[in-house]
Amino acid sequence: METTSDRLFYYSKSRDAKPGKGANEYTTDINRYKKLSDVKDWRKILSNFYVDPFKWNGRTWNSVEHAFQSAKIKLVDPVKAEKFTLDSGSELGQGDGLAARMQRKMVFLGPKELKKWDSIKSDVMEDILYAKFTQVPLAAKVLMETGDAELWHSPGRAKAERQFELERVRDRLMLDTPIPKLAKLTRGQKPSPSPPRRSPSRSPSSPKKSPSRSGSKSKSPKSPSRSPSRSPSPKKRKSPPKFLIANSFDEMYEMMGKKSKI
Repeated sequence: METTSDRLFYYSKSRDAKPGKGANEYTTDINRYKKLSDVKDWRKILSNFYVDPFKWNGRTWNSVEHAFQSAKIKLVDPVKAEKFTLDSGSELGQGDGLAARMQRKMVFLGPKELKKWDSIKSDVMEDILYAKFTQVPLAAKVLMETGDAELWHSPGRAKAERQFELERVRDRLMLDTPIPKLAKLTRGQKPSPSPPRRSPSRSPSSPKKSPSRSGSKSKSPKSPSRSPSRSPSPKKRKSPPKFLIANSFDEMYEMMGKKSKI
């Protein structure tokens, strides 16, 4: 397979080879991925089967696969779709990504539902991936360390497919995510809201001491009249961009410019 771009492959059962040394992989400079190679089983972390809970659409999910299959099944049966969540306490919700994948045919999707699913599934996947990679520090670090390489998913002997949704999420992390949050993620810290800034204030009970003068009575010299000091009003900071994470499926469809017919 000829290519001029770096190409990395991943799969939920990939062996832990160095970047560029996996099957079908290619890189012009293996040293570009030194930090990536330091992360054990980094390919498995990129997989949709990787288990590390995150929130999406007001629910908690054990893996991307759980959220994705639930979104599809909800087109037909919202009650069964709920079983994929960790919140449900079900065995399925607490299982791994493979367990979620095996239940992808839990309900029958007719032509109408399949047409709708085909029209939104790429956007749904990208939205779920963005939720995962902005909430799971190790996953964010791995994805960022892939640089600008093409990302391909190769499940065993099945046909390899380029993961454009994951590449777009990587671009969004680099361009749209607030820098403080991104820095915390890549350092392996859970992002937390920044505390409000407080302007420094001087205590009226502890004024500055004036230098002592020898041989003079302690008379306080009359200071020139000064208007009360006002600290310059801080410039308004731009609020960080809103993440494309909807609170409900209807809201998600509305974001995508499609009216829900559920």
